Amino acid sequence: MRTRIITDLDDVLVKSMPAFIYWLSKELGKRVHISDLLSSNPEEFFSKYGITLTHASVDAQKQFFSDERNLENLKPYGARLDRLNCSVITGRGYEVEGVTKDWLRKNCRFEGVVIMTNWDSEYNHKKSDYILRSSPDIYIDDNAQILAEIRAMDSERRTLLRLVTRPWNQCSLRGIKDESYIKRVKGFQEAVSQGV
Repeated sequence: MRTRIITDLDDVLVKSMPAFIYWLSKELGKRVHISDLLSSNPEEFFSKYGITLTHASVDAQKQFFSDERNLENLKPYGARLDRLNCSVITGRGYEVEGVTKDWLRKNCRFEGVVIMTNWDSEYNHKKSDYILRSSPDIYIDDNAQILAEIRAMDSERRTLLRLVTRPWNQCSLRGIKDESYIKRVKGFQEAVSQGV
């Protein structure tokens, strides 16, 4: 039986954060650097630029990810999904489902299922619920909070969780212990090879 994989899209398969930071810099009229995230949690990072995380930054991210022009030219990390039993999950809104599927087809050779959770205040919870219901063999994400929520709720340890380490999620890794059930990986390919 083939390994069943569900993977997050943004910052696992596609280089979204660098593009978002560039866009945010233009929106704020201030130069924002990805390196600003290295020593900050998200609240500290956004507050540095006068943004309250609970409202304005979520709105900014939603605005960025809702504009097809921002999504069409995002750069891939180089993962190929064509020979895998894989589904993709994303918090992107339903209005960009077409451009998202086109991007995956073009950049990752992916023709499979794309689950759109339509970014809102329940975004993380929707993703973790879907993963728990689906019980894939491997789930890959760059969001430590989602993985920690799944880990807490999955007492049977049915799904191997892989956290793709990115510069901006280093602070959020604290308190997540490496074990066979949840591990940090450099990227999608490493996550898949560990689970096979």
